[in-house]
Amino acid sequence: MRAAFFDIDGTLLDHEAGGIIHEDTREALKALRRKGIKVFIASGRNLWEIAELEGLRGFTADGWVLMNGQLGLGENGEVLFADYLEGKEKETILQAFREKEVCVVLVTTKGNYANREGKDLTAAYAAIHTETPLPQEYQDEEIYMATLCGKEAELSDLIGKLQGCRLTYWREDALDVNAPGGEKLAGCKRMASLFGITIEDCMAFGDGENDLSMLEGAGIGVAMGNGSEAAKAAADYVTADIDKGGIVRALQHYGLL
Repeated sequence: MRAAFFDIDGTLLDHEAGGIIHEDTREALKALRRKGIKVFIASGRNLWEIAELEGLRGFTADGWVLMNGQLGLGENGEVLFADYLEGKEKETILQAFREKEVCVVLVTTKGNYANREGKDLTAAYAAIHTETPLPQEYQDEEIYMATLCGKEAELSDLIGKLQGCRLTYWREDALDVNAPGGEKLAGCKRMASLFGITIEDCMAFGDGENDLSMLEGAGIGVAMGNGSEAAKAAADYVTADIDKGGIVRALQHYGLL
């Protein structure tokens, strides 16, 4: 293996323990980099949220694949690639944002904008230890992706109009909307290729629905023991829970530590 991609929430960050990276995990990733194995992040998070996460303070990686593959950043934050919502999909999201019948968060090049307040919005962002986006007017910026918050019945009509997009639930009441073809695996492939690495020479670690493509497509996919049943089914190996040394045990299992 020449590289490893790590999801953040539930894989690196243990929210049950207060949103921290366990020390054995930090040391394991440092050891990988010392051995010349690239360490990448692959997350549904956006760059604004990353900056707020206390648990990632001082954490370094060779690259960051964010927003389910839409944005690639280098080690020092430089933009390596970026994709946006465009065409009819963008217009559908903007119409819903303006009508405010459904809670919509726009993730733009300048920040996060919610179209209204709501219990589902607050609960979703509290669960991932992230400040709730404030209601603001859209300022005609490029949109990386959108997040919809609400019960399934509330969102069903809008979801029906977005079938061309990549739709990924990260809670039962929250899902991300990415451009067609937007997924973690595509972003991981693009990031790896910039370093002359094929996806077959990569490991991927994840726990949730938005990790399925990279767990299936990487050379080795590892699901956390605390992960969803879908993630476990997609993986080549199921390791221990995040708080039981899951990442370390998987790396040891494959002889990388």
